[in-house]
Amino acid sequence: MKSKRGDLLNNVLGLLIAVIGIGLLVFAVVKLYGVTVNQEEENAKNILNVIEGKIKNLNDGETGKYPIQGIEGWFLSGWSGDNKERPEKCFLESCICVCKGDVENYYFNSLEISKKCQEKGFCRDIDKGQLSISSIIKAYEVGIEELKREEKLVNYITFPKNLIEIEIKKERDLLSISIPV
Repeated sequence: MKSKRGDLLNNVLGLLIAVIGIGLLVFAVVKLYGVTVNQEEENAKNILNVIEGKIKNLNDGETGKYPIQGIEGWFLSGWSGDNKERPEKCFLESCICVCKGDVENYYFNSLEISKKCQEKGFCRDIDKGQLSISSIIKAYEVGIEELKREEKLVNYITFPKNLIEIEIKKERDLLSISIPV
């Protein structure tokens, strides 16, 4: 006759090993997800560091063109110190921000862009009176008879997955960042 005690011990041991294995698998998945999310944020901070370094290396009156490695789903924007729509992260200074979000739907509304930067963005103060960040996007407008395509000037630069070239122009009281034409 078989001992029921031995069967119970084998079942408990098997269940314990299965729970530990599932726990380790969940732990590994959470860690891997955390690394990729943190890596994206670190890349965004690095972009901001690179742009800030390029700005500091320019003298007043100089212009420079620089390749920047983009991060899909992130954008660059900025506000002058006197702009009331800037994120609270900027305090009372002019600032540039690298922020996460889809801004294509907000190209007329800088307040929505500011909210996105406040929620999920990294900002740096800039010692310039005025700041201008701009790019040209292709906008589509549905008309009565046809679909009109036009170009619009917006106050942000969206980052593609690959390299993007930006132009930084530093003057005495103005800093402008744009995509060269």
